[in-house]
Amino acid sequence: RNVAGEFVEFDLATPALDVATVQVKGKTVPYVVRVETGVINRGVYRIAAIVDPADPNWTPWDPQPTWSRKLVFMYGGGCGFGHTMGMISTDPLVDVGYSSPPILADLPLSMGYAVASSSKMAMGNDCNATISDETSVMLKEHFIERYGVPTFTMGHGGSGGSLTQMDLATRYPGILDGLNRQRPFQDLNSLIFQTQIDCDLLKPYFAQNSDGWTTAQVNAVQGRDKMYCDAQRATSGTFSPTNCASIVPSDVEYHPVTNPGGLRCSLPDTSANVLGLRDESVWSEQERVAGRGFANRYADNTGVEYGRKALDDGVISIHQFLDLNAKVGGFDLDWNRVGARLEADSDAVRRAYANGLVPDMAGLDALPIIDTVTTDPVAANSHEQMFPYVVRERLTIANGHADNHVVFRVSTSAATTIGHVPTDDAFRAMDAWLTGIAADKSNRSAAEKVKAHRAEQLSDRCYDVANQQQPMVACDTAYPLQTFPRTAAGQPFTSDVVKCSLKEPSRTEYVGMTDEQWERLLAIFPAGVCDYSERGEYRVPFTGPWLTFEDGPDGRPLAGDEG
Repeated sequence: RNVAGEFVEFDLATPALDVATVQVKGKTVPYVVRVETGVINRGVYRIAAIVDPADPNWTPWDPQPTWSRKLVFMYGGGCGFGHTMGMISTDPLVDVGYSSPPILADLPLSMGYAVASSSKMAMGNDCNATISDETSVMLKEHFIERYGVPTFTMGHGGSGGSLTQMDLATRYPGILDGLNRQRPFQDLNSLIFQTQIDCDLLKPYFAQNSDGWTTAQVNAVQGRDKMYCDAQRATSGTFSPTNCASIVPSDVEYHPVTNPGGLRCSLPDTSANVLGLRDESVWSEQERVAGRGFANRYADNTGVEYGRKALDDGVISIHQFLDLNAKVGGFDLDWNRVGARLEADSDAVRRAYANGLVPDMAGLDALPIIDTVTTDPVAANSHEQMFPYVVRERLTIANGHADNHVVFRVSTSAATTIGHVPTDDAFRAMDAWLTGIAADKSNRSAAEKVKAHRAEQLSDRCYDVANQQQPMVACDTAYPLQTFPRTAAGQPFTSDVVKCSLKEPSRTEYVGMTDEQWERLLAIFPAGVCDYSERGEYRVPFTGPWLTFEDGPDGRPLAGDEG
């Protein structure tokens, strides 16, 4: 990095004279970065660390003196299903976009961190969290064998990169010591995508049946300002089987008529090794023609009473409630909108819980977490300031507290990457937090150390549009926390019910309903309505951690000689 603040190629034969310097472990050293590129687990990885070009030799038991023994794993966002290695530039000076985490990140490098990432640690390249977890494990093993044992490893990344951090911490603990997340989600496989699904069904309903609906009524059904659902992108990019990367030959890609046995590129299909394939007893006509079951699906809205809270509160009429639920519909296996509701495959729901894809966050109180969330109320892709509070609720229920969780709320949609003030503040705060924990040699438990070293000033923060800290009430006033369509239908705030338990509706709960309207309700919900007093269908305990799927989608914990 030169004195102008630019990363440029360094010529070992004729070193430049304008190399900047940086303080590492109290010593001033030239700001020269070594970048290693290779392939691990079918993903292109890169590792960057400051080195002394005059002393290129080191061993993992005698590491470079220019390394502070701190490591950060960078996770990329998005959600892609290309069945490819994914994009990450072999040239560290080239940024290939959203799905490629920056390897030449000045803030961590200037603090003496080694920075590592992989194309398989970017959900935009492969929206299968298990692959990202596996890659993280293998990359850390390689790093230790090549560079040495880090004092701690921080996770850093937003959107899909926040998901993979939480997934890795839950399912393969010990790889990350702290989670520094931006635009955070609680998990991948619960109601995050069902939030988008609900919006994808409600938007066309209101577009086609707008007469008689006020904005206030639409807001009540959606649990928030209608601009939120209006801004969400269609879920076809996530669940459509024909969303393959351009590199996939067209004659290989699935087509329901011309190539029913072709390659399907959707979120469930990408995760088929973890979710399993649909049983022959429930095959669709396309599956019978293809001669195989497609991937099990966990998406479900059977029994969901959209607008139930609005009905109970008298905001919408019985007629509106019934019309909405009669027409909202669902999607078929090829993600075409249909009149019938979505019904999840039971094996997918069971495995989502058993395989740790919907974490209850028990035990995560021993892990520092900082969630930096934007307060843009109409951000696409379900980036929503309520999600970190869902995380906090799960932590509190599971562990009795959420002392390990801090939320930075930011009044802009851009502050999600290194180089933005709140994100940089969160990085430095997490660094100080982890440094204190690592230095604590007391007999206190890991959770007690996390709580003890959460600095007094490290509390929830609110940043205005000028990146200045304000009292939290400023964010609460400007951007009040809102809920979601499924919450407005009665689901718990924890958002961990993948498929609701069903019950026979009780007429006494529907005040003023005529006999004709009651019969229509029963026809709309022939199997019953959601019973959110129950924890959900097919819910089982987490089987892990440290699961292997070599025997199939019902993962088993690694034995001692395997881990």
